[in-house]
Amino acid sequence: MLKHLPGRHRQDTHGRRLGPSIDIAGSPLYTTLPYTEPNIAGLSDLVSKYGHKGAQEVLDLYDQKISGLTVRLTEFDPKMPNKIHFSIRGEDGRDAGTGSRKFYKYQVDHTHLNIYSNYQGKGFGTEFYRRSEEVYRKLDIRSVTMDAGHSAGGYVWPLMGFDFANNVAREEIVEQALQVCYDLGFEINEKEIPEHAYEIAAMTVAGWRIDEDGIKKTIDRRSDPMHVPEDFLDEKGDLLLGKLILMGTSWMATKYLDDEESNRVGELYYNHRKKRLAEMEKRA
Repeated sequence: MLKHLPGRHRQDTHGRRLGPSIDIAGSPLYTTLPYTEPNIAGLSDLVSKYGHKGAQEVLDLYDQKISGLTVRLTEFDPKMPNKIHFSIRGEDGRDAGTGSRKFYKYQVDHTHLNIYSNYQGKGFGTEFYRRSEEVYRKLDIRSVTMDAGHSAGGYVWPLMGFDFANNVAREEIVEQALQVCYDLGFEINEKEIPEHAYEIAAMTVAGWRIDEDGIKKTIDRRSDPMHVPEDFLDEKGDLLLGKLILMGTSWMATKYLDDEESNRVGELYYNHRKKRLAEMEKRA
């Protein structure tokens, strides 16, 4: 039995009135959405997959404040009940980004996430994914898929433990890696390219210096060395070759939530990112 419960509402953390609760099989679920048939279908889909408690976990995931930005569920896709859309707003009340997800029984497809440039760099993406993964584990979701791209995504998501979804994705990045190494004057063959995306992301090369223009470049690699901006070097001055290879690329990625190595890699990056953000706050 699914019905509308008139007059039953809750408030968010800002005291704003949220949409009506929906009663699915006798258990009320609260939503920020207006009462429409597509929304009921979407809620029913979540309940059928994860039960009432699990469905509420999903709704709560898209009703919270993270790193100064507020996530708000906006709608279920009328044509795809398993697809949700959400908005992101800044502390100034302005739009800060948008996103969408497709929920399957044991998999979530991160179909879209766009954080506007003036709201980036505050740790939202990393923390939001971290919290999402915690919810997925509770629901026995076993994998997350996405198109790892959109500027920095091709480099950052491997650091979070994502790997190539298929051989086609890997072959595209191997070709990119060979081209970048050739441009840098490195002698490398395909067999030397690591198997996993997160291993490629971690590739570094020593032997760089600052020239008179403040740009770091190779030493004794070729007569006309490739110039590389400073943000492609680590604290020791080593070239972040993996970043140079993966930045700006787009490829299909998957993370299996029971893969120990992927989880270890993601945990290391998450802790590193938290430390860097804390240091930035102290200097601010």
